[in-house]
Amino acid sequence: MLNEKIDLVFQGADQRRSRYDVIYPNSDAKLPLLIFCHGFKGYKDWGHFPLLCREFAKNGLAVVKFNFSHNGMSLNSKHHFDDLPAFAENNYLKELDDISLLLDLLESKEEYKELIDFGNISILGHSRGGSMAILAGLEDRRIKRIIGWAAVADLVERLPAQEQMEDWKEKGVRYVMNGRTGQDMPVNYQFIEHLYANSKKLSLEKQLKKASKPLLAIQGEDDEAVPLEHLYAIQVWYPKAEVLSIEGAGHTFGGTHPYEHKEFPKDTQVAFDTTIDFLKRHSGLGSSR
Repeated sequence: MLNEKIDLVFQGADQRRSRYDVIYPNSDAKLPLLIFCHGFKGYKDWGHFPLLCREFAKNGLAVVKFNFSHNGMSLNSKHHFDDLPAFAENNYLKELDDISLLLDLLESKEEYKELIDFGNISILGHSRGGSMAILAGLEDRRIKRIIGWAAVADLVERLPAQEQMEDWKEKGVRYVMNGRTGQDMPVNYQFIEHLYANSKKLSLEKQLKKASKPLLAIQGEDDEAVPLEHLYAIQVWYPKAEVLSIEGAGHTFGGTHPYEHKEFPKDTQVAFDTTIDFLKRHSGLGSSR
């Protein structure tokens, strides 16, 4: 039986409040914790993410999925980006702060002290959330192992061409289309200023070359959003990383929104099974504790 505490509130970066869920099975022992991070223009309840997190919980994990505080959703919204000014002010540092602040909150709550083994924390992120999971996991001593699904390996390489960058700086804002909602979503130039000012901290290459924690990276060979070279780069920068490319898989591993099936898409199943195996070997998941 699973227990689900849905749409709880935490205070993230810039004291902005956002939602999180805690999903866990009945257990006599403390449970390993898995933090799940969504990607750019994403949110905790997109597509098959709820199904995915429930299945992780069924395998003996306490799972926490959350909305980044500046992902563009207010506390009043579950599937719609109703706070674009907040989205415009988001950046990588705020997302890293969100992860740390959420862990702080979980550790402080008495109700979780008997439920969660805070010495056994893993983090998983998808797409840009995978990048944040890797950076947060390497920086935060509390996080013991890291999983990136379709993670962006080079945050600077993803920037627009020089002419577009100059236009962005001049206007102070750039708009990105949300294909699901049709919204033009603003990103203020502060995003670039924070990226350049913290380029070393936000360089996966620099951070991975100093890494020692168990890390799993998975990507679809037909990823239409993040080139497969990003997976290979992670492997080059951190040869101890475990990597898997899934033939025929796209960026979301077959997931769509809405997702109304009770079974995973086949490519998600492969990624899930590989992740569970990784966690069993590195966290003791499934063993008697």
